[in-house]
Amino acid sequence: MRQPCTVVISLALAITACSDAAPRVDPEKPVVDGQPMTQIEYLGRFCRDKQADPMCVEVAQAMNRASTTAEVPKGW
Repeated sequence: MRQPCTVVISLALAITACSDAAPRVDPEKPVVDGQPMTQIEYLGRFCRDKQADPMCVEVAQAMNRASTTAEVPKGW
């Protein structure tokens, strides 16, 4: 007979593995499982086959906004 704890852990892993959505993060500064990452790292890791995922779209838009706002060096 299986231990109840083993069944619960197996079920939790199965549910996690079936998740198709990208993890919810702050689009400006993604942090997944306590690990900060760049927007490009997030997109490469979680959005490779999910370009239409709402979270992937938000992170990509935030990255595009950041790339268009460059600081102008003093004296230019």
